[in-house]
Amino acid sequence: MSWIDECRRFATAETLPLLEALVAAPSINPPGREDLAARPLAEFLRRHGVPIEWQETESGRPNIIGTVVGGSPGPSLALCSHLDVVPPGSPEHWSSDPFTPRLEAGRLYGRGACDAKGSLSAMAVAVAFWARRGLERGRLALAAVCGEERGGTGAKYLVASGFRVEGAIIGEPTGMQVQVGHKGRIQVTIRVRGVGGHASQPAAAVNPIPRLAQLLEQLQRLSEEIARRQHPLVGTASLTPTQVSSGDTNAATIPSMVTLVLDRRLLPGETHAAATEEIRSALADLSDVEVDCYQGALPYLLEEDHPVVRACLAGIESATGTTSRPGGFPATCDQYILGGVGIPTAILGPGDLVRNRLHAPDEFIEITDVETAALAYAATARAYLEA
Repeated sequence: MSWIDECRRFATAETLPLLEALVAAPSINPPGREDLAARPLAEFLRRHGVPIEWQETESGRPNIIGTVVGGSPGPSLALCSHLDVVPPGSPEHWSSDPFTPRLEAGRLYGRGACDAKGSLSAMAVAVAFWARRGLERGRLALAAVCGEERGGTGAKYLVASGFRVEGAIIGEPTGMQVQVGHKGRIQVTIRVRGVGGHASQPAAAVNPIPRLAQLLEQLQRLSEEIARRQHPLVGTASLTPTQVSSGDTNAATIPSMVTLVLDRRLLPGETHAAATEEIRSALADLSDVEVDCYQGALPYLLEEDHPVVRACLAGIESATGTTSRPGGFPATCDQYILGGVGIPTAILGPGDLVRNRLHAPDEFIEITDVETAALAYAATARAYLEA
């Protein structure tokens, strides 16, 4: 039996039980508790002979690193995805309990099924396969990290601990198309101050809410200017209002402050500093307005012809029989964290950001997509490590 037929058989047997165990673990961030998902993952890896390191970033919030070493020296590659999931929201919006995996018509439903426990399961199966069969050369690692959904804290801890490889793949939903870059992000919080009071006496107060009209008008002009910036792979830069709040729960109260939150997405080549200054300058003539900019992910871009990308393309072709071209990831992920310390990193994983209902009720993943991803990761590792 060829190695790829052996891998396909292994993935068919092992993928679903692992994925169900991971989805059943409510590793919600915040607060985290990634240990709930780390335990069944560690058990799976140990059962298949993969030595693991349990890296406790803080109580209940581990990274899991499993490593397979080949028979002779060679390159090193990491498959990296995250253990945490976003909160499920109101249970009544789900067709079933979000942490009781439900298999229906070839789909597994549950919070995190696609983002990103589908990728994580497939990566673990690929690493376990090579642990059982044996690598000819090089080193293959699985890095299951905590905290991706809130600032990439696990990946930051991972690289700060000295973890280094010559190439890496981040598991996120890309429809099994290799993606070489993503946008950066700034969260912009704008506070408009006034003087609060009773709504029956508006003349005795200074209501900050009507002032939002002028503020939003100026931000809309800036948003339109930013949206003209394009990148051929990752798409369009943006500035988008996402939240408005007065902080008051009494509808008969004129608030003393209203808060507006915006999401700014940066293209490769844009910097946090320049984007922050652009926003501040656009609002500089407004009084009683405070602007805070939280600098999140940095934009990142890997060369389209990098050996990691070529290995991914070869792995996809081996698993699916189809050829593809590199693209760009429309969201953000841990790619920039590994890339920021000099680890060339691509993004590849099963599922789609929209179709699979990421961050929404009834999130799901196709089981065959995860099995195919496991085969593609195994083939990618072989192509990169044995090239």
